[in-house]
Amino acid sequence: MSYARWVTKSCDVYVYDDTYGGTICSTCRLNDGKDTLTKTHSEMVRHMFRHRMNGDIVPQSTITSLLHEPDNYPPMEPPPPMSWI
Repeated sequence: MSYARWVTKSCDVYVYDDTYGGTICSTCRLNDGKDTLTKTHSEMVRHMFRHRMNGDIVPQSTITSLLHEPDNYPPMEPPPPMSWI
């Protein structure tokens, strides 16, 4: 799920949940263009406020969505293979 996209001039960040757990700020301006991965949504909210302090546009809807979604954890291990009798 994406929380923010660069699609319009009203957003300077691209934030989405990683399929392996955590949340990514893609091509992050605060990280020399490298992705920034946080383990929890609350960590990403703090990261988004750092973007705002840097002058980047982060929509309030991004902050609100991150705060209202439960933290995402890595996917569970698949169950062991069943042995058929």
